[in-house]
Amino acid sequence: KVRQHPLYRAFRVCKMTAAALEATLRLFKSPDTITQTHPLYAMLGKRPDAIRAQAETLAARLCPLLAPRPVEVVAHESFLGGGAVPAQPLPSFAVAIATDRPDDLARALRACRVPVCPRIHDQTVYLDMRTVSEAECDLVAESFREIAGSAS
Repeated sequence: KVRQHPLYRAFRVCKMTAAALEATLRLFKSPDTITQTHPLYAMLGKRPDAIRAQAETLAARLCPLLAPRPVEVVAHESFLGGGAVPAQPLPSFAVAIATDRPDDLARALRACRVPVCPRIHDQTVYLDMRTVSEAECDLVAESFREIAGSAS
């Protein structure tokens, strides 16, 4: 009866879908592998001490570029978004840049060759390090160098 329904062909799973599902399930079978290969799970699996160390390293690189603006590492909370747990915070750390024109700084960061999308709150620009991989720290620093170069 199901095979003769008009929607049967629309919802039938093809070989490509089955292969993609199998590959995804294999990743979930090995949690260590999924945090190394899947960006979202890598972000979720980051340990707070590793996030803090990454934030301190980036803050040290940004201090000379942003002087006299204060740059500091602060405890922060990340959120998964509007899915199953929109109000469940994840502990994190952020690089906080206090400025009297946070919108201008955020706009300049978004306009860089490698765009950086910060969060603004109370005249402070926040870069949540949970969402920045180790490899991306150089790109973030380069975007700040680009801004510093255009300001001088």
